[in-house]
Amino acid sequence: MEESKFQFKNPELIKLSFDINDNFDEKTFDGIAISSNTTIKQSDSENIANVTLSLNIGDDNNASPFRINIVMESDFLWSTTFDDDTVQDLLRTNAPSFLLSYMRPLIASITSNSKYPAFNLPFMDMSQNKLDE
Repeated sequence: MEESKFQFKNPELIKLSFDINDNFDEKTFDGIAISSNTTIKQSDSENIANVTLSLNIGDDNNASPFRINIVMESDFLWSTTFDDDTVQDLLRTNAPSFLLSYMRPLIASITSNSKYPAFNLPFMDMSQNKLDE
């Protein structure tokens, strides 16, 4: 096995908020909404970009038992062997998918310590992720 030419620096937790919805009505529950947003700040002079993933879980209504907002970021580096299109694909899909994998155990742990069962964040299609540009 060979190391990837696309690497990361230590991912950092930037924000985490968890709120129980005291007005939650189980009769209206139809799953937990998940939305995400990615910000990419790419260097003009080096092969490095800072990628931030923001994730919102749950809605501000009675159909959601809780609401979570979590933000993680990391710097990503790559070799010069990648063309620009490949780099953009990696930053738009692989980088947020990687950050999501760091969020998953945090979310499961926090929700498992609430009055609700642990919420296991499913695999997500990051090609549909919203991008701040």
